[in-house]
Amino acid sequence: MFSSSYWQDFDEIWRFEECSELLENVKLGSVVFFNRDQSNALWTMLISKKIRHLMHNTIYNNIFTNVEKYELSFDNKGSANVLFERFLERAGVPDILFLFFSINSACVLRFSLLREFWNEIFLPSDETTIAIDINSKTVLYSFEECFFIGTKPA
Repeated sequence: MFSSSYWQDFDEIWRFEECSELLENVKLGSVVFFNRDQSNALWTMLISKKIRHLMHNTIYNNIFTNVEKYELSFDNKGSANVLFERFLERAGVPDILFLFFSINSACVLRFSLLREFWNEIFLPSDETTIAIDINSKTVLYSFEECFFIGTKPA
């Protein structure tokens, strides 16, 4: 069974610390962090055994299908409304998502937190941040200010 590591030791905790409201949710236990080994195992199970970095996900080695692209503005939080409505259409109403900042850095959080704090969790410089609803296999990932919704084939 996977257990959470101490959140202070999580490599990407700084993303949560920069937003007091998000950090409060961490302290309340609404976000569960995994250590490097656990994160790596989850990436292998949920994302890909072959792809270790999303930049290696090319048209010749695409691990997602039915991909839709959305361009958002990090300065305009409301610019993500259409993205998240579409995610809900494809995923149903997910409660919990697995969120990866890299192959070695994963956590579990509520969809509502991701939606509310998307511009604190994702960054314009991201290349490997990906959220997945394991029930529907719907994924949400970004590259800079472009966001993508896709499906992880079974």
